[in-house]
Amino acid sequence: MITSEKTIHEILLKAFDNTKIKKDLFVKGLVSSLKSGYKLEYLLYLLFTDEPDIFYPNDYFKTKPDKYQLGKLFNYDDLIDLGLLSDDYMTYGQIIKDDGYSSDYDPFYGRVKVNMFYYDDEKNLLKKECSLSTHDLIKINKEDILHFKNLKNGKNQ
Repeated sequence: MITSEKTIHEILLKAFDNTKIKKDLFVKGLVSSLKSGYKLEYLLYLLFTDEPDIFYPNDYFKTKPDKYQLGKLFNYDDLIDLGLLSDDYMTYGQIIKDDGYSSDYDPFYGRVKVNMFYYDDEKNLLKKECSLSTHDLIKINKEDILHFKNLKNGKNQ
């Protein structure tokens, strides 16, 4: 029997409100059926976060910078000058795809491949691909990134 995603969604919402249903067995089955620890971690994040973000390819975000990359790929002064560091000292990036093996994008996977925005020796935008946990990301608009706001004909103004 094939049931639509919408039908399953409605059944589960009703079940969570029903105090007579034994949810413990359901939760055990759900946890054991999840193939990825990342997916379980992300689902728990969604459950206990007031306003969680769901990410899709091409979404922009900011995140705490990787201290390991400091000095290797960037320094704070140059990131500020190039409009690539937020007021709260976070670096920017863009979602590429989830970090799973499937060719279909899963917004609930919990880890994503991203392009982090740094710069090269000539101070041109450099995209560095890496994998990050989605609960470490804060969704933003492209216009929130000063670098893109200040670009005119490919040059910073």
